Amino acid sequence: MVSAEGQWHAHAHGGYHPLAVDLTGFWRPRLRGCATTHYHPAARRALPAIPLGLIARVGSAGTQRLALPLAFARADGGDPRTSTHTCLLVREAVRRCAEDEVLVLDAGFGLALLHQEGATRYVVRAAKNATFRRAAPPPYGGRGRPATRGAVMRALPRAYRGHPLPATPPDRVETWQEDGCLLRAEVWADLVRPDADADGPCAGRKVHPAGKPVSFAAGAPA
Repeated sequence: MVSAEGQWHAHAHGGYHPLAVDLTGFWRPRLRGCATTHYHPAARRALPAIPLGLIARVGSAGTQRLALPLAFARADGGDPRTSTHTCLLVREAVRRCAEDEVLVLDAGFGLALLHQEGATRYVVRAAKNATFRRAAPPPYGGRGRPATRGAVMRALPRAYRGHPLPATPPDRVETWQEDGCLLRAEVWADLVRPDADADGPCAGRKVHPAGKPVSFAAGAPA
């Protein structure tokens, strides 16, 4: 009905439409025997709440950005844990994701979960200290045991016990204009999770909009 009115238009980036996936909670601090909780950033802990998973197409009506709900996912009554609810939500999002859509998720959704549920097109925010590995191990140098895992790739620099750890140089750099902003992407291809097998799903890149870093990993090799 909303689409038929002609006021709402879905956003598109590079030919793909974003499909937002997230968990929210309706707080119930006085509800006795509440079996479910949701993390409250101000309280820095989980509080009694009725959690709800939301899957929505992102678009605009006029100049107002507006998410159009596609589906809701409730917690399992028999297993109300957040981890179980997150799995149910991602599973439903993968099932409803069209060929021209990409799942967009925050840091509460790990790469392992997305791969487990069969997600192939997604953008997910990763931790600043997130690392990956090259899918193929380095060539044998002729001494010692041959490497069975690829080299570690670090998207952002960090420090460990006072020692700086530099970022891994990207395979290539791309820049483009979008909505008046200059975007710069450092791209790594043929990567796997640090704990994954060498033939696991590939992922990895980071974007700097107008010089401000925003890290994320993509579900398909660039």
